[in-house]
Amino acid sequence: PLFRAVQEKIATLNTLLEQNIVGVRTVKAFTGAQREQKRFETESGQMYDQMMRVGRLFSLAIPLVFTMANIGTVVITWGGGIQILEQRLTIGELVAFQGYLIVAMFPITMLGLIMMSISQASAGAERIFEILDSQSEVKENPKAPALATLHKGLKFEQVSFSYFGVRNPVLRDVS
Repeated sequence: PLFRAVQEKIATLNTLLEQNIVGVRTVKAFTGAQREQKRFETESGQMYDQMMRVGRLFSLAIPLVFTMANIGTVVITWGGGIQILEQRLTIGELVAFQGYLIVAMFPITMLGLIMMSISQASAGAERIFEILDSQSEVKENPKAPALATLHKGLKFEQVSFSYFGVRNPVLRDVS
């Protein structure tokens, strides 16, 4: 849910930016620059807050995973020490077992980190599919007349074209 909220905030901020860039003339014409600046600051502040929530989650989750691994090491060392004192285990066997524990804990730790990455990717994929599955707001008029088929073709005769501000046309008398 946190990553999904981040994706939604990013989408909102991107929409706002796109509208302001595309409609910059309209914003200037209605002297709305300060209003749009405040809207942008509000939206980017909300996105910052959401990203900070995710950052706090990561800053708690990652040390928690390593703490669990270290607690496992302490328990094994403590239990192994008791076994050594009772002469049921040798120091070499305890060291070997701790080595096995470290080797086993690394993939488990990485799995925890990968799960967080998967949840972030899942939120992004969910957002993409939401956009792909959205329906167009523009609906066909059921009473609209059918367009007639063009049978005779289309002719271009002596067509010229030039870009604005350029003296020489790029197309001249094309038929």
